[in-house]
Amino acid sequence: MGGVVAGQLSRWTQASADLHRLFARRRPRRPIEGFAKRLRAIGTEVTLFDGNAYTHMSINHDFGEDGDALTAAMLAFLEWTVG
Repeated sequence: MGGVVAGQLSRWTQASADLHRLFARRRPRRPIEGFAKRLRAIGTEVTLFDGNAYTHMSINHDFGEDGDALTAAMLAFLEWTVG
């Protein structure tokens, strides 16, 4: 029974990885930069963070670790907004 479950899990993991590669293509930054520009035009402070190096799984794994740039950016944001 364990071999069957392990085989199914392995196939599911591979299918999940295949789907992730399919949908994890780089998204163009231009719409994000345009939105940020419009927000700045009405006086909103905006900081962009380049998250192209991150995947959902890497965030799950690395968030909160010392030296993680995303963690540092989020902590800076929280400090700025809620003190």
